[in-house]
Amino acid sequence: MFKKLVLLSKKAHKELSFAKDEKLEFAKDLKLIPLGLDEVLDFTGLLPVIIKDNEFVVVSGLPWTDSVFYNNENIFLKTPLILQAYPFLMVNAKEGDKNVKAVGIDEEALKDGIKIFNDNDLSEISKQKIKIAELFDKEKEKVKLLIQDLKKYDLLEKRNFEVKLEEKSKPLLSDFYVVNREKLLKLDQEILDKWLKNGVLFLLESHMNSIKKITNLFKLPKK
Repeated sequence: MFKKLVLLSKKAHKELSFAKDEKLEFAKDLKLIPLGLDEVLDFTGLLPVIIKDNEFVVVSGLPWTDSVFYNNENIFLKTPLILQAYPFLMVNAKEGDKNVKAVGIDEEALKDGIKIFNDNDLSEISKQKIKIAELFDKEKEKVKLLIQDLKKYDLLEKRNFEVKLEEKSKPLLSDFYVVNREKLLKLDQEILDKWLKNGVLFLLESHMNSIKKITNLFKLPKK
């Protein structure tokens, strides 16, 4: 999705604009979309939310289907934060000897449309999107910490999803992870109580149950 991510610069981008894209055409080819921790429950009701590349991601399509985000009949009640923030994304940068967070922008999205800056200040829409990018970045850090715990307690089970096409078994979703329910229930009671209290246990249960919804992807329109 982010094809040419660079640091946002007033000098370089002051006179530029980004395209207005209500139909989310930039996301039409996305099959896996990263989620912040507080977003997971918003998407597990309809489609599978898996763990891949140390992220919770919603599976929004399969190789022969369009993304569910690419039309005016978006089946979700809300759009993922990372798509709301586009073309902005928080990135790691250096400030002297320090590692800092900075605002990045996808220069591939810079077309006629919404001004990035008005005079010497960011436009209101840019400010709103950057706030969403900052929120997504914080949520992504929460995901990272939770997945570290899941690995620490050896709760992740590797999966592959395959279907049979023309007498051949073809992997459609490879090398992703799902929380193992049996191992989860064998955890120390103190950990389970903690996760029950802070909502993590319900989130993990929702994630595990969502895997069954992989069949919903077959109902999406073919290209």
